[in-house]
Amino acid sequence: MINIAIDAFRLVGNPYSSHAIYIYELVKSLLKNDEITHIYLIIPTKPHDHHMYDELAAQPKVTFVTPNKKYIIQRFIHEVRWIQLGVVEALKKISAPVQYLICQYHQCPLRVSRQIKVITIVHDLCGLNTFFYPRLKKGLYRHYTNFLVSLVRTDLFIPISEFTKSELIRIFPSSKSRVSKVVHNNLSIETVSDQLMLETLEKYDLQAQNYFFVFGNNNLRKGFDLAIAAYKIYKSRGGKAKFLTMAPSGEVEAIRKTLDDVEVPDVVLVAGISNEERDALYKGAAALLFPSRCEGFGYPVLEAMMQGCPPIAWVNSPALEITNCRELLLQTLDLNEIVESMFTYDTISETDRKQLSAKLIKRAKEFTDFDFGKKFYESMVGMH
Repeated sequence: MINIAIDAFRLVGNPYSSHAIYIYELVKSLLKNDEITHIYLIIPTKPHDHHMYDELAAQPKVTFVTPNKKYIIQRFIHEVRWIQLGVVEALKKISAPVQYLICQYHQCPLRVSRQIKVITIVHDLCGLNTFFYPRLKKGLYRHYTNFLVSLVRTDLFIPISEFTKSELIRIFPSSKSRVSKVVHNNLSIETVSDQLMLETLEKYDLQAQNYFFVFGNNNLRKGFDLAIAAYKIYKSRGGKAKFLTMAPSGEVEAIRKTLDDVEVPDVVLVAGISNEERDALYKGAAALLFPSRCEGFGYPVLEAMMQGCPPIAWVNSPALEITNCRELLLQTLDLNEIVESMFTYDTISETDRKQLSAKLIKRAKEFTDFDFGKKFYESMVGMH
């Protein structure tokens, strides 16, 4: 029988991040495996009133573990201290023998007993892209530090996409012998009803297929600047659809300022909405406008597809794996190509839209119906 520990600090430090969703989905899936006796989730502190924590804490095979010392994680140095000291301290509090430690932040603790196999999940290598972190800037070297530390102690790297796997091996060739087969992300979502979509559109004064769904994020990697620039060209050429921006709750004012500064017309800004409303907005959109420059997996693409919403995303990303359709994606991030794609979905016939939506939903279900925990477990225990 097997006991697993997982460094889960993002579950409480940033519970709405893709990393937190990943932990939640992974634990739920692993719990289905009878060979796993217990899962210990290592966190710096207990959160207050968060549904993912509450749901996992209620599971009989799950225990949250905190170290005796208090760890505050606000900056990179705090994260390093947590991983290298806090995780190790918490591991010592677990009385049962732990066979595997799962780390998912591209850095793992070095002082872990060799009796414990260390698994590092590789989400993306965007931090090593000098477009986002110019040379001589500390962000680039922080990411290198994370990976170099993991190269020292990791027994097995599990990448979340073929794209991420090839990038890992390309940048760090010495990792090749320790890289498992890809285990794609899982997502527990369903296609929402037409009724919920209509109610949500009425709430935000929107009409079906008369807006583009855009993620508000001032980080260059997400391509928000490209989405804005393309939309302004689209409007100048007679486009009628609105620009629906979903902003993270803590960044509403920053996103609003960006939109005001560049004078984007016909903006609808939403924040703090439920997953059900988000999915309803996907379903009603002409398309997801998501010209992200770098992704490890691309939750938004899959979320949109599950609602039958076509993604305007770059082919040189995991979007190709998710859609399995090169022709559907942007071949470049050229603004004219993005605008052309916007007009394609703005003017598509109702019949063609229904056929495309059905195709997208069918493909998306391949990432929601597969046994995520089983595939992860097989990769983990099958290491050589």
